Amino acid sequence: LRMAGLRLPNFIEVSSSECPTRSQLQADSIQSFQPWGHTPETCQQLQRLALMAEQPEPFPSLETVRRAMSKAHAYQVCQRWLASAREELDPNNQWLASDMDLGRLVFTHQDLESAASELTKQGHQWAVVKRAFGTAGRGQRRIRLPLGGTELSWVRKASIPSDGVRLEPWHQRELDFSSQMFRKASGSVEIKGHCHIICSPKGQFWGAHIGAFGRQMSTGLRRFLFEDNRLARLTRSLAESASEILGEHWRNQPFGIDHFVYRARSGELRLRPFLECNPRWTMGRVALSLQPLLSPGSTGLWLWQSAHNPRRPPANWLNNLTADPFDFDDEGRLARGTVCTNDPDRARLHIGLLRVEKTTDHCLDWFSKNGMATPRSAANWPTVR
Repeated sequence: LRMAGLRLPNFIEVSSSECPTRSQLQADSIQSFQPWGHTPETCQQLQRLALMAEQPEPFPSLETVRRAMSKAHAYQVCQRWLASAREELDPNNQWLASDMDLGRLVFTHQDLESAASELTKQGHQWAVVKRAFGTAGRGQRRIRLPLGGTELSWVRKASIPSDGVRLEPWHQRELDFSSQMFRKASGSVEIKGHCHIICSPKGQFWGAHIGAFGRQMSTGLRRFLFEDNRLARLTRSLAESASEILGEHWRNQPFGIDHFVYRARSGELRLRPFLECNPRWTMGRVALSLQPLLSPGSTGLWLWQSAHNPRRPPANWLNNLTADPFDFDDEGRLARGTVCTNDPDRARLHIGLLRVEKTTDHCLDWFSKNGMATPRSAANWPTVR
């Protein structure tokens, strides 16, 4: 392995009551994070683990973790939650998605065909089939309605697990965003904020708008989300349902709930709440943590670029970063400039770039000028506001 160029792990034996010193780690040349090791900076984390081992807290079972991450479970909880909360949140049926627009959870091929026929009768031309588990746009397939030819053949042969699959109408999305929360040891939930997410047409995370939530939106979208304090009321209602969403023992952990705003066939805006739950440190939570670094008068666009694109080698635009000046406000917050949010020299798949300007359009112009992919250059991309 060493001859092949692979770095072998170093092992240090320590007792549960002590932590290796920095000099010990440096002597053994552990200077960077490895899948099998740790860096000197993680000593504090190891000490916390030692304390937790002495006073263990209830940890969610594998089944609890599986259920919390399941899109099928999210659909079922969303249905029950909306059944009890819809009257209070949206008594006049003005902004929440209808039950029909939520789709269906099906367990047999016959039910899948039947649900697709129902969507066709409602006037939908496209639908999406989602497995219970899948990230970054995987585990789903978009199908044309009405079913026929290869689509019908695929539906009849598709593997349907015991968890079932979700069949949902393919909506014209106007906005993707997430509600970031933290469940404390007491069981109470702290709402951290909302993040304006940028997703590819396949549902893969591509980046996020950094700054005050709503600033990058059109006036119509802001009015839709914030009228009658509806978004705050909806988020509080979901936070109160954390036990059902996550399970009783899921404590001291962050989680994010994804939503989107879409344009219904009638032309009016609707909010599809609680698309799924992500019980982990999400990219949306990272994006939210970047916000305090920006000057209040600026906005940021955080986009992930391929680290291995022969048509746009990273060296071409990374060299330009050093020549691009930084502007800071009086408090030392970034008002203009570009920051790599991970080490470009060690990046294996993607490089995160945060561009800060006065407006989102200026950020997009900077990415385009440097030959990088942007939301408005992607095919079939929803309008970026």
